[in-house]
Amino acid sequence: MIVVELMGMRQSREIPPALPVRDSIGCHDYEWWVAGTPGDGTSMRFTTAWRVYRAGRLLREVSDTYDWHTVDVAQLSRESGLSCRSAAGCRLALLPRRTSGIDALPLTVAECVQIGRFRPRRRQSRDDRAAVSRIMERLDLAHLSRRRLRELSGGQRQRTLIAQALVQVAEIYVLDEPTAALDAESRQHVHDLLAERVRAGAAVVYTSHDAADAALADRTVRLTGAVDHSVSDDAVLRRP
Repeated sequence: MIVVELMGMRQSREIPPALPVRDSIGCHDYEWWVAGTPGDGTSMRFTTAWRVYRAGRLLREVSDTYDWHTVDVAQLSRESGLSCRSAAGCRLALLPRRTSGIDALPLTVAECVQIGRFRPRRRQSRDDRAAVSRIMERLDLAHLSRRRLRELSGGQRQRTLIAQALVQVAEIYVLDEPTAALDAESRQHVHDLLAERVRAGAAVVYTSHDAADAALADRTVRLTGAVDHSVSDDAVLRRP
């Protein structure tokens, strides 16, 4: 089992507003802001905001709030009886659950996928643009490239966010119900792409209510309720 420790925080603390991502696509400039406030001992409340500018004028701001629990990975390892190995510096690609805030952003499909290739203080290269084109072709999005997110169906929006996650080059992909709202053909495309990432040496961690998704995993953890953020080794099912 793989546990990803985000931001390396073991205690809740104040995080002043920070600007980790700023880039331009077409005539728009995009900023992603994040801030955090302590919760009740072990929890943190994060506020994120996407801001979209054109010619220096703010067009739209979309905010989301998340409650996270800080976890000491070494303690989690002791509680579960599983081994713990640090892999500092791993690149992580994340597919969160779709929210109304994401849908409200004034992004085209192509712009949303291109966000997956953002790097601080670096403009996108020819390789970045080629990778975006390839993943959009694989997920049948090329003909929708100029459509805005709010104009898409639920399945089309989900495929767009999957493309944004999988266009990234990462060692670990963490996906929250990636095949939700997808038809059988689109689910198969996603399964094929995830299998390619695994064969290339990446780890893929995902949640799903779909038995077909679970059957593809080398290891599965079935959760009937969380207890102290730990999972015993008996709950980990391994493919023969």
